[in-house]
Amino acid sequence: REFWLQAGEQGLILLALFVVLLLALNGARTLSAPIRELVRAMGNIGRGDFHVHLDFEREDEIGQLGNSVNRMARFLEEGKLMGSMVSQDAREAMQSAEGEAEAKAGKIIQVLVLFVGIPRLEEWQNSVELTTFIPNLNQQITEISRVLAQHGATIDKMMGGKLLAYFPMESVQEASAVSHAANLLQELQSLRKQGAIPLPYAVGLHLGPAISGLLGSGKRRDFTIIGATINTAARLEAYAESLSEDHVVVSASLQQDFKPYFSLHPLGSVSLKGIDAPMELFQVRKLLEKNGSPGS
Repeated sequence: REFWLQAGEQGLILLALFVVLLLALNGARTLSAPIRELVRAMGNIGRGDFHVHLDFEREDEIGQLGNSVNRMARFLEEGKLMGSMVSQDAREAMQSAEGEAEAKAGKIIQVLVLFVGIPRLEEWQNSVELTTFIPNLNQQITEISRVLAQHGATIDKMMGGKLLAYFPMESVQEASAVSHAANLLQELQSLRKQGAIPLPYAVGLHLGPAISGLLGSGKRRDFTIIGATINTAARLEAYAESLSEDHVVVSASLQQDFKPYFSLHPLGSVSLKGIDAPMELFQVRKLLEKNGSPGS
């Protein structure tokens, strides 16, 4: 009997050790997988890829660490995007008193201006819940801003659902600016088809002179461009919104430049609000496949 008691005790001890070993192995597996994901995510961030999202679905320290990595990645991505929106002139103006003085004085530069908006925005806003409207609007602005910055455009202003961007001819040649603009228009078309841009968009493009400089005083200062060229691009965007499809319009100043890239449909001589004389306008339609992708 004593033998069987000892054997039973030893058996229980072995069973307990076996259970502890199983728990340890399971715990190691539970920890090793998220740790590998964390290491991979940090490696991506270190290489400049901030499109990171860890979804551990756990509330312990590992879950908290994953949430911290997600917040850091979003912060770095937003900083990267905002940094790419600042023009070279603006950076120079902020670096020295001399640069600031020149920016305050202003100068006339040649620019290719893009004004981007959303057709029937107010109508759509009134037809959906606010909880749907805000996320879609944020996604729209974020994606379009990313594409503009990625292709070298300077984002000057965000006004509600509209964006003002431009290519300064001081830093790029006109042909290069047109190539960049054609590339970004092509990417916007593709993103819209994929659903990454959730709403329709309208674009007005115009080429001409603008006054570039630092306006305002104290903390309320803005490095911006102003002038008739910007107003014209805004009017072109508003007209583009009224079209039934292909809401991209260019002025005659860009017709020849865009011919190698897109099929252009003449809209005739159009009277625009706030513009003294009628303007010859062209609707940008499909990409010309025979020329390959823009800029090729």
